[in-house]
Parts: sequence; structure tokens; C-alpha cells
Amino acid sequence: MTGHGDDLTVDLARLLRRPETADADRFLVALSGGVDSSVLLHVLATLRQTGDITAPLAALHVNHGLSDSADLWQQHCSEACAALEVALTCVRVQIAAGDGGLEARARQARYAAFARHVGQGDVLMLAHHLDDQIETGLLRLFRGGGLQGMPASRRLGAAVLLRPLLGHHRHDLLDYAMRHNVSWIEDESNLDLVHDRNYLRHTVMPGIAERWPGLTRRLIASLERHHEARSIVESVATSDMRDCLTQETLAVDGLQGFEPLRQREILRRFVVLTSGRLGDDTRVAGTQPSNAAVDEFLRQLASKGRDSTDLRPVMTLSGFDLMTYRGRVHGVSHRFQASAEDPAVGFVGVPGADAGLPPTFAVTVAQGLGIRDFNEISFSIVVRRGGERVGSKSVKRVLAEMAIPPWLRSRIPLVYTDDQVVAIAGGPGWPMYVTPKHAANPREPGLHLNWTPPL
Repeated sequence: MTGHGDDLTVDLARLLRRPETADADRFLVALSGGVDSSVLLHVLATLRQTGDITAPLAALHVNHGLSDSADLWQQHCSEACAALEVALTCVRVQIAAGDGGLEARARQARYAAFARHVGQGDVLMLAHHLDDQIETGLLRLFRGGGLQGMPASRRLGAAVLLRPLLGHHRHDLLDYAMRHNVSWIEDESNLDLVHDRNYLRHTVMPGIAERWPGLTRRLIASLERHHEARSIVESVATSDMRDCLTQETLAVDGLQGFEPLRQREILRRFVVLTSGRLGDDTRVAGTQPSNAAVDEFLRQLASKGRDSTDLRPVMTLSGFDLMTYRGRVHGVSHRFQASAEDPAVGFVGVPGADAGLPPTFAVTVAQGLGIRDFNEISFSIVVRRGGERVGSKSVKRVLAEMAIPPWLRSRIPLVYTDDQVVAIAGGPGWPMYVTPKHAANPREPGLHLNWTPPL
């Protein structure tokens, strides 16, 4: 659907009455200061004034620091928001060095900033329009990814990311800006033909429009059909993936029971599921695995065999790695791998709220489980250092017998009393281990400690 600039206000008012946005706690506009986001902010401020939206309205500006004018753009955004009485948050980001072009790395940093500044109940709005959609579809096609556009809405962490202007062309937004005296800034880099999108916009698209005047309309229809087909594929793949899931891990034998094309789609859905669980956004450019990376991952799984204990990350994404152990694929965050949690706390009996246990620990009293006579014992919990023994066995041997993934073994909490390890905390997929001397029998209560790794 496309229309005149004056249709923007009507269209957004209708869109914001939909269930996914009607109950929003806050609307946020990703404000660059360019014409697109400036128009979006102005429309929403108008709808707030007319009472069409009642939730708080705010804006978020990401300063990439890539231009000498970056601080001037930030100042412009501050002045625009002050004039509209809209709260503004400005975030400075550092563009990391690495693979991929500057555009992709800047976008990754921008979306990471978005994810950090939104929460449950937020609706973050981006001002992408129909011409952006066509350019995105063509760029992905040129790069081998298929004719796939941007989704109109999706999750971003606990929030909803919404692109409410995808039904309008760039000229609709310019028309609105002129009619309503909306001021904006021009990013000089938008004219730099070194960047693929700029080259496509200023060099390729005008030639296409002149040679094939109706092609844009047909591209839009193709993008819509692709989106419909993709939705069906993802729905089937999600159902397939659920058949392979156990405790947020993917069973290799279950995965390999499907034909190769379905394995690829199952893996992609698992990546999306894992990224949501770990609070990462894998839909940022450059972080979704390519077909080649997915195929290589599947090849490695087949070559390792079901019971492989090879821990080399077989796929690295932004924010987490996929690792295999004993026939299961796990998502392990880079944050967990780099951090160190050491509670080093002590208590007698059942610990109270003042014991200082981290929220990753849960202590319960259960019949026939855990440590006996706990009300008479002074405990301390310390993260494993290496070389410890629990009863007559080495902790290392017990952890291997319990099939605990090795990346967790160096971090697992041990329970001490009288300077001896008497128990190993339970966790997702394994029970608490207690030495026979200290284990509760079926007829008596025991103190049970469970640990949830902050993956």
C-alpha cells in the first residue's frame, strides 16, 4: 500500500490500534535526524497530541562517531525532540574492527545499542520505507541471500521492533516534511557511491526505472510472495525444531533424521531461539549464519559422530557460539565464557535472604535428596578451582561421569564443610551429587542446591 504524504498520519493511527501495539507501555523512535526518522517522530508526536496514542513517546539517537558532523547531528536531534516535547536518549557507540564492511559493522553496533535500551512493553519504531525495502531485497539478492526484504515487525529482546512506513515511498515522506515544515539533516555519506546501497540507489535504480517502468511494482509483489513463502518455511522448521529440543539444546540424532534442506532450516530456527534466550540479536547484518556456514556446521556434526566430545566451536555468531557435546548442540554466550562467577558464601542450615547467594542458585529442602543433617552443618560454596576431591573420587572424574558439558565444569559450584567437598551443585540436565556419607536417605529431608548457569 502506497499513498500521499497526508496518508501517513491516518495509516499510523490505524497501525497503532493493532493488538501488537495497542497495549504498548512506551513508543520509541530510532532517530537519526534524517528526513525519514524526523517525519516518523513528527507523525507520532501529532498522534499523541490528538490522543491516538497515550503511551509515553521517546526517541533514541545512536552516535556512531564516523562523521565530523556526528555531534552536530546529535545536537539537531536534541533540538527537534525539545521542540516536540519528546524525551531523547543519545548513545555513543564504537564501531568494532572486523570482517564485513563499515556499513554492516555500524549497523551491528546500532542494533546492539537498540537492544540495550529497550525493555518489556517497548515498541521501537524504525523509519524504513518502501524504497528501502526494495533496495534491501535487491542487495540481498546480489549477495546470494535471495530476494528477501525486511520484516514489518519482529522481536528485539523483550521489545517489539516495528517498521510502520514500509507501505510508503520516499517521496511520500518528503511530501509530508515539506507540508509540515519538518526540518532534517543530510548525511553526506548518503552520496558516497563506495557504499553498495548508495550505488544501488543513485546509479542502478534510476536506470532500472527508466528501462523497466513497472519493475518496481513487480519487485514489491515478489517481495511479498517471498515473505509469505518464508513464513510457511519458518513455521514448518519451528515445528521440526521442537521435535529435536531438550532443555534448550538440539539433539544431533533428531536433527539428522531430517533431509538436508530441513536440517538447514531447523538450525536457523535454533539460532534464532538461542539468540532470543541469550538476549542477542542475530538478525543484525553479518550475524545470521550464511548458507555456507550452516552447511559446514552440519558437515562437521556428521563427521564428529553422535557421541563426539570435540569442543571446538563449530559456529561462532555475534554474542554466542554453538558447541557440541555428547550428541547435543548448545548455545554458549561469549559473555559467559569471558565472565567469572564466584559466590564464595557461607551459611548454616537453610540459607536466608541475607546469605548472599547469587540469583543463579536455588536452595530447597526435599525429601530424600541432597545433604542430610543440614541444620547442624556449616556450609560454604566455592566455584571449582581444579584438583579437588569429593569423597573418594576426584571432582574431575565425577563431572565427566555426570556428562556435564566441559565449558561448565570449570565454573561449577562445590559445597564444602570442614574444608572438604561434600557435594556438587545440580544443574540443567544433571542432579546434585552428594557423597554417600552426607547424602539424605529416602526417609529424611535433605538440603538441595541447584545452579542455573548464566549462559
